[in-house]
Amino acid sequence: MAETTKYDFNDLTVKLGGNKMPLCNFCGTCIGLCPTGALTPYYESGKPVFDASKCTRCGLCYKHCQGIRVDFAELDNTFKGGKKYDKYIKSYNQCYLAHSGNDPVRRKGSSGGSVTTLLVYMLEKKLVDGVIIPRPKPDQKWLFRPEIVTDVKTVKASSQSKYCLIPTNEILNSLKDKKGKYAIVALPCQIHSIRKLQNEGNKNAKKLEYILALICGHNMEYGATVFGMKKVNITKEDVIDIKYREYADWPGGLSFHLKNGENKGINFFNYHYLNAVYLPNRCRLCPDYYGNYSDISFGDSWLERLLGRGMNEKGIPKGWSSIIAKTDKGLALLKAAEKDKAIHLEEIEPAEVHESFPFNISYKLNGIFIRLKFALKKPEYIGLEKPEKLDRYLYHFIYNIILVSGSSKVFRFLLMLMPLNFNLFLIKNFKKLMGYKPNARDHILKYNEKSNIFK
Repeated sequence: MAETTKYDFNDLTVKLGGNKMPLCNFCGTCIGLCPTGALTPYYESGKPVFDASKCTRCGLCYKHCQGIRVDFAELDNTFKGGKKYDKYIKSYNQCYLAHSGNDPVRRKGSSGGSVTTLLVYMLEKKLVDGVIIPRPKPDQKWLFRPEIVTDVKTVKASSQSKYCLIPTNEILNSLKDKKGKYAIVALPCQIHSIRKLQNEGNKNAKKLEYILALICGHNMEYGATVFGMKKVNITKEDVIDIKYREYADWPGGLSFHLKNGENKGINFFNYHYLNAVYLPNRCRLCPDYYGNYSDISFGDSWLERLLGRGMNEKGIPKGWSSIIAKTDKGLALLKAAEKDKAIHLEEIEPAEVHESFPFNISYKLNGIFIRLKFALKKPEYIGLEKPEKLDRYLYHFIYNIILVSGSSKVFRFLLMLMPLNFNLFLIKNFKKLMGYKPNARDHILKYNEKSNIFK
C-alpha cells in the first residue's frame, strides 16, 4: 500500500486524462472500494463524483483502476481456467450453443435467454444468496445501477443486455454488510478489477462465487440512449423502462416503455451502429473480448445453420447463445442446469464461436494494437500478447480515425439533424469502400434487415 498513499482522486483524474477522464469507463471499482464515501456515481455522465473533504488518500481507487493499469501477466498466472486453450479465448473447458429451456425466457432474452436462465437456476437451487444485475433506478427509470436481487421474478423482468455505462463494481460497497455467496454479471473490463481484488484477498470480492461475462465488443455512453429518446420525441421523464434488444422484429432494438402505455423505439441496426459515435474512449482501447477471466462467457450466436431451427410464429429465428465454460466451476454449473433441463446445450468447437464474431475478433484482438499505438492517453497493459502479424492495418487505422472524429460534438450534432438511417448508411458504405466481406452475422441480420429499418 505504501506506493499508493501519495495519491487521491485528483491525482487519479490526471492520470485518466483530466476532468473528462477519457480512460474511465465507469466500471464502478473506485466507488465500490472507497472506504469513506468520497466517491459516488453520477449515472447520467458516466463518471464518478469526488468529494475531496472525505478523501483519506488511501490510494485504493488508484491502485485498482483498470483505466490506468491492467496486469494481464498476473491475471493469466493466477486465473484457474480450463484445460483447453485457444489463441483468442485463452484457457477454457468447453464451448456450447445454448438457449433457455424456458421458451418465454428464451424469447425475451438478448440471445437465447441463457444468462437469465442460469441466474434463476442458481437462486432456485440455492447455489447463491443473490445475483447482481443492472436494475432501473427507482427515482429515474431511464438509468441503471447494479443491485443485489434475490427473487426469480425480478431476475426474469431484468433480462437482456444493457448497452450503456453501468458502474457494476460499485456493488462491492454493498457486499461488505452481506453474508453468503453471490453471482455477478459483468463486462470483461470490470472482471479485471474483480479478479485482482480476489487475488489480494478482498473479502467483498471473494463473496462473488460465480462471475458471468458478457462477450463485449464495445459499450456505449448514455448519450446514445438520449439520442434515441430525442429521435422518437420523448423525454426521460416519460420513460418507465428501457429494453435494448426488444423493439421491432428480431434481433430487437432500443425500446422505450412509457408512462402512457406506449412503446417507442429504434430498430437494432440504427441503434447498434451508434457505437461508432458514442463509443467510450476506454472501450476503444480494451483488448479483452471473450471475458477471459470469467467462469462463463455469453454472447449471441450468428451461425447461419441455426436459421432453420426454432422459429417463432412470425417466422423469425429465436435467439441462440454462444457460451464458453471457462472454469471447472462454470462447467459444472452448466452441466447441472442441463441435467435439470433448465438449459439446452450443444457442444461446439471454438471455431464456431469465432464464426459469429470475425469482425470483432479482428477489431478488438488485433486492431487494438493499432489503436493503442496512436492513442494519446492509454492504459498500461502488462503482459498483453501481441499477434505475430497485424491484419487489415489500413482498415483499422482509418476506422480508428472515424471512431475518434465520430465522437466529436460536431459530428454528434450533425447526426442528430440527419435522418435516422444516416449513420447506418455511412457505416455500410465505408465497409464496401474498404472491401469488407460479409460474414455469418451480416448474412443472418440481412435476413430481417428491411423489416427492422422501415418498421
